[in-house]
Amino acid sequence: MIEQQKVLEPNGGYNECIVDAASWVKHLPRTIMAVFVQYGASSRDVDTSRSVHKNFLARYGVSADETPFVTYDVSRGHFELV
Repeated sequence: MIEQQKVLEPNGGYNECIVDAASWVKHLPRTIMAVFVQYGASSRDVDTSRSVHKNFLARYGVSADETPFVTYDVSRGHFELV
């Protein structure tokens, strides 16, 4: 889908994928690749995102190597490990 969008909308555009909730939950924690916060977010948003990440790791018994915490810089289209 993303490859096709790159051809049809080379400068971006909107995309959406709808996933069956039961399937999503059934395959947790592997359905979550990372927890992110937008680069330059407020300290409150960063703290909230870090808390979500910490709770996710504890709940599913996975490591930060398996499900990292990252920032996303929308202006560069770039993720970075925090």
